[in-house]
Amino acid sequence: MPKSSPPQLHVFPAADAVLRALADFFVATAGQAVADHGRFAVALSGGSSPKKLYELLASPAYRPRVAWEKAYFFFGDERNVPQTSPDSNYLMAKTALFDPLGIRPAQVFAVDTALAPAEAAAHYGLAIEEFFGAEEARFDLVLLGLGDNAHTASLFPHTPVLHDQTVGVKEVWLPEQQVFRITFTAPLLNQAWTTVFLVYGSDKAAAVQQILEFPRDVDQYPAQLIAPAAGNVHWFLDEAAAAKLKYGVYRAAQSNAWQDMDLAVAKDRMRPLMALGIIPSAAEMQLGNITLTDFCLAINLAATAPVNKSALTVLDASAPAAAPQSVAMVIAAPGLLDSDNDGDVFDGLNHTASNSSP
Repeated sequence: MPKSSPPQLHVFPAADAVLRALADFFVATAGQAVADHGRFAVALSGGSSPKKLYELLASPAYRPRVAWEKAYFFFGDERNVPQTSPDSNYLMAKTALFDPLGIRPAQVFAVDTALAPAEAAAHYGLAIEEFFGAEEARFDLVLLGLGDNAHTASLFPHTPVLHDQTVGVKEVWLPEQQVFRITFTAPLLNQAWTTVFLVYGSDKAAAVQQILEFPRDVDQYPAQLIAPAAGNVHWFLDEAAAAKLKYGVYRAAQSNAWQDMDLAVAKDRMRPLMALGIIPSAAEMQLGNITLTDFCLAINLAATAPVNKSALTVLDASAPAAAPQSVAMVIAAPGLLDSDNDGDVFDGLNHTASNSSP
């Protein structure tokens, strides 16, 4: 099995900025899917955080930017409650997204919770198979949340479904809550082309750290199961949710060195690393299409992982002008070049270059 790609982290100062960035990402993902194969299949998540995202997507600012008539909606999990219950993920999405956008019922695939849990899960699995037909069931986008107990979808700690290897939908009994839920299995979730975690708030910081940095223990930290072999995983976080990560959150506004450095000076100071192939060349980075701040952030990130070009990521380099707060935000790994904490990420450049080999 191919090794999954590392998760891509997008960190913003506050929840509102996270939601706007993810709404832009949703729009771009939907547009690419429609361009590629004529439709957009998305699995939604429940909860208060995605509700705010759905309301934003249904707002005048975003409504015209998606070909909604070509979107098809599923649910990564559902509570075993009537569809009229305030606890229903379907009802929340209907109220926040489907009704405001005028989504046709034929575009929405809800779990039939009038059936017994096992039957509802089997029925939903068949609906997914029928939708994709002879193709593999690969959603264009899966939206996930993260519980403070490190669960995602309805993959809860120490439940049998965590070890289910079938690509499908299962019922889950939660003894502590004395309720059933219906959930995509991890293998089905991992077939998605793109998976996004939406997480914000300090109460989620411990769980974020557990999933991204703790040793693998899927029984204790179920969201660690999300590791698609062929897809990409993105985490959209606010600073509070990312606070416990060993990776430090850096904003260019906090660094006078980045603000004041001339682009030509920055390029000159990076020339040794470019020559050694530690980071791509100026041409490869397409410097003309990113800001000086983004360039410095890219240098900062790349220099933390010598001889690993895949570590180079310029976050939000193409962010629209309407979202300037998304620019200059990065997760930088341990070993930053700012060795004396003076805000100058280049002060360890000579040391890094002299200790690297071509």
